[in-house]
Amino acid sequence: MKEEQVLAADYDKDISTRSSTVSNALVLPKKNDVLVYSFCRSKTFIARSGVNPLVAAASALFSLISKLRHTEQYENSTNLRENLIYEVKAFECAALERHYQAEQIVLARYVICATLDETIVQTKWGRESDWHQYSLINAFDGDETTGERVFALLERLHNKTKDSIDLLEFFYLCLSLGFEGKYRLIDNGHQKLDRLLDDLFRTIRLERGDNLSSLVMMKGSRSAAPSKNLPKLPLKRILMVLGAILVVIYFSFIMMLHIEIKPVYQLLSTIVADTTNNDA
Repeated sequence: MKEEQVLAADYDKDISTRSSTVSNALVLPKKNDVLVYSFCRSKTFIARSGVNPLVAAASALFSLISKLRHTEQYENSTNLRENLIYEVKAFECAALERHYQAEQIVLARYVICATLDETIVQTKWGRESDWHQYSLINAFDGDETTGERVFALLERLHNKTKDSIDLLEFFYLCLSLGFEGKYRLIDNGHQKLDRLLDDLFRTIRLERGDNLSSLVMMKGSRSAAPSKNLPKLPLKRILMVLGAILVVIYFSFIMMLHIEIKPVYQLLSTIVADTTNNDA
């Protein structure tokens, strides 16, 4: 616990510098009294609504997590990295347009980049690439302690729930979609992470009250993490954890997500096809 507090404190020391990179990278000089932004258009899509506006701003990145996990081969990691960096910057811009502070965007960017990096390096093609050396975290933060720092930052946010509820939901969704960090390497890590998620769910529930429809759908998705394969979820496991009602909600969420991420699937398919043609 003490080590996590040190990690969070170290990150806080230069968060103002990190925050300035968000606005400085996106805002160009005024043209006809209108701010001109670069990277403001996602190559895929940005949802109009979601669990909260911050999550909606990162909708393309969240959708890519599942697609990347199930991609069996990807030879052009440089092309993938460039596209993901573009989408992260599009998220930053969308979050700014939704009136989030730069400090909040930096924290959200950190956890979504850590989640994407971990997703990629857990694949065969990711392990065989140079992704560890040129990860998204390195591109934006130059950090190598994401496995621990994500949870240090989460604990810090947990202590000021009222002001951090959107970020807490953002972190919750990243964990639900499979980020494990240090818990991947410790004894009984999955069980400990499940308890942490349950505690986080209760915290968000206390703050959000009865408005839990989105949270319930998020809560169901963590059961997919051990298998890393949503379509092949053991139904018995879901029934034991959530009960029959949550199973219905869960599969409704999967159907809705499938509809939302269809443009993303098409983009990645195009990228893969281009890579294959270039290699040929």
